[in-house]
Amino acid sequence: MSSPSMSASTRRSGFTIVELLVVMAIIATLIGLLLVGLQSARRAGKVTNERNNLAQVYKAWMQYASSHDDSALPGYIEPTVQEMNWKVKYKSRDGTTIPSLYAANYPHRLLSYLDHSYQVLYDYIEADDDDFFRATLPDGSFNTVGVETMALAPAFGYNGYYIGGYWRSVNGSPNLRFGNAVWDNAAGVEIIGKVVATKTSNVADPSRFVVFCGAATRGPGIYKKDGENDPGAALVVPHILAEENIWNPSDGSNFGNVQMSSASLLSHFPTLATTFSLAQSAGAAMEVVASGSFGVPHRRFANQVSVAHADGSTVGAGLGELLDQSRWMNAAFDAANRTTFTHTDPAQ
Repeated sequence: MSSPSMSASTRRSGFTIVELLVVMAIIATLIGLLLVGLQSARRAGKVTNERNNLAQVYKAWMQYASSHDDSALPGYIEPTVQEMNWKVKYKSRDGTTIPSLYAANYPHRLLSYLDHSYQVLYDYIEADDDDFFRATLPDGSFNTVGVETMALAPAFGYNGYYIGGYWRSVNGSPNLRFGNAVWDNAAGVEIIGKVVATKTSNVADPSRFVVFCGAATRGPGIYKKDGENDPGAALVVPHILAEENIWNPSDGSNFGNVQMSSASLLSHFPTLATTFSLAQSAGAAMEVVASGSFGVPHRRFANQVSVAHADGSTVGAGLGELLDQSRWMNAAFDAANRTTFTHTDPAQ
């Protein structure tokens, strides 16, 4: 008797090529979603750590003020002022006196208030703290690279032109840059001075005033993406420093296009706040237009710049938000236009 023939309903064993491809596609999609989630979690963790470091830097800054009769930490002290006028010296963790050239910027003055915890200011640098930052090397030589990096490249730039001040020697005496700056208030009255806050209590609006923020040193050019390991900057500047345009948000070609795009969007959605700008969006690039190199706001781990305000709050801020000059200096708080505010730079 012959075997019955195979029918169409006979159960198949294994999978078809199409079924395997579908399963592989589903697995690939799930892996992609998992990787995106892991990357987002990693970035969020880095941002949280950055903000925690900023909070510690702010506390050290306040401790400095408490130890100096409310005087704000100077942003820059020219070597001549250190040596001849103020007769101040700063030491490293191992007791080595830091040459005045490297103590001009703020880090060496603040590190003692951070117990010389280098990671707080230099967490983006992948190096062993003790080996990289020690001032005196095991062979007794001076560690120029480490000390210079501490002086010039902390992760957080200090708004030192407008709080604490930039001190230089003029005719043998210490002189505060912008100390006698001239500007017009909202009523058109010419004002002299009152641009730099030399006391922490002088800040007009502490909840918005930038003291420290993520920063990097940039020369002229368009920067579409900030890197986690980009060298930091000791001093950070607003988009207009005195009367010089330094940086602008950009759509990748020029700031004008961003503004036009913003205006177009507002015409379709008139209920949006009039201060809205596409420059505040995550995709805004930065265009540095200054002739030299400056410390500018930097988005190291996220789409916003990490900022520490004078009241101790640490938040994220878009580049468009940081165009408000009153967030950088007291004088702009009383200006007719806080975005385009300028002042003179006497005795340049």
